[in-house]
Order: sequence, then structure tokens, then C-alpha cells
Amino acid sequence: MIIIFKSIIGWLLFMLIGTNILGVIVRGLIQHPVKDENEENKVLNDEIDKQIQGYVRFSFIFLFVAVGYFYLLYHYWNIGVMISAMMVMLSRLPDLLLEIKTGKKINWQFMPKRPIDYFTIFLDWAAIPVLWYSLYSM
Repeated sequence: MIIIFKSIIGWLLFMLIGTNILGVIVRGLIQHPVKDENEENKVLNDEIDKQIQGYVRFSFIFLFVAVGYFYLLYHYWNIGVMISAMMVMLSRLPDLLLEIKTGKKINWQFMPKRPIDYFTIFLDWAAIPVLWYSLYSM
């Protein structure tokens, strides 16, 4: 019975940690400020270039943080826990890309109904039994 509570708490922690790591990586690599096309704003465009370079560097740092996160999950628990964390992170990716594309936050009123979205919802919820089995088999 205690493993069920551990699984639910672990899933919530995976949601919190994984979503934030994935958000920093994807937003830093995809979402950038728009440059001004006028030649008069060369200083502003140079600052935007520096800001974009900073975003990309920060994203690559968090890419290494994600690799370390998965390694620690594998090293201190097992591969099932790591797969469960990956499932939760990957289930967030299509929603995050849609948020970046449209500029609107996903909620109950604005929820896409594509087949990939149903699959990611299933993947998100399927991470709980995977985590439960991984902790049970330790």
C-alpha cells in the first residue's frame, strides 16, 4: 500500500521537475525575440543577438542537467523509474510546442483534440503503473 503512495508522489515530482527542465530546454531553443528590420536599430538587434545566444547556452546547460537527472534516477533507483520520468517529460512536449506556437496556455477550454494529444495523455497516466512496478520490483 505504501508503494502506491510513493508512486503517486514520485509521479507528481516527475511532473514538477520534468516539466520545468523540458520547458527551459525547448523554450530556449525555439522561442526567441523578434529582431527589428530597420537598420537604425542596430544596437537593439545586437542586444537581441546576445540574448538569443544566452538562451541557447542556457538550454544546453539544462540539456546536461536533464541527462544528469536521468542518470541519477537510473543510478539510485532503476531503469523503470527513469523510463517513467521520461514518459512524463515526453507527454508534455506536444502541449509545450502548441503553447509556444499559439501563445496561449493549455487549459480545459483550449485543449487540442488531435490523436497525438490523446496518446500523450495516455502516456502521462501510464507512467504511474510503470513507476509502481519499478518501485515494487526493487
